[in-house]
Amino acid sequence: MGVWQNACNGEQLPSREAFDPGLLRLHLGHMSLVEIDATGDVKFRFAGSRLRRFFGGDARGIRLCALRRDVSRILGEGILDALHAQEPVYGTNEAKGLKHVWLRLPLHGNAHGQLVLCHDRFFEGLNKQKSNAGSVFGLSSRRSGMAA
Repeated sequence: MGVWQNACNGEQLPSREAFDPGLLRLHLGHMSLVEIDATGDVKFRFAGSRLRRFFGGDARGIRLCALRRDVSRILGEGILDALHAQEPVYGTNEAKGLKHVWLRLPLHGNAHGQLVLCHDRFFEGLNKQKSNAGSVFGLSSRRSGMAA
């Protein structure tokens, strides 16, 4: 979250180019970049290695609506909320002993559409893990935007 705030550099939203991947190297496996076109169609520009199980390989070019409905719902959580709010949103979901903690960081768009940097973590054994998105991402207790 701090990297996103620093990348804003006085502007409302940071650009994709404002991010130094070296600062995010510990999180890259859990991150994806999505592009949302004028019709609201969401397409993955990239997805980290820890997310490949949802795609069965490289996610580049895959449309969110082309994924299984449950996977689409999980990975799509909060993307449009972040775009509308023009600020980070985060939250958690739980199902079948698996906790999904997510963060959506809107970016300045490009000629093809709007961009959102996504961070998705999945934890098993709910009682042993941090229980809220704020603690996982190092955020204060104040929630930004809408959370699940």
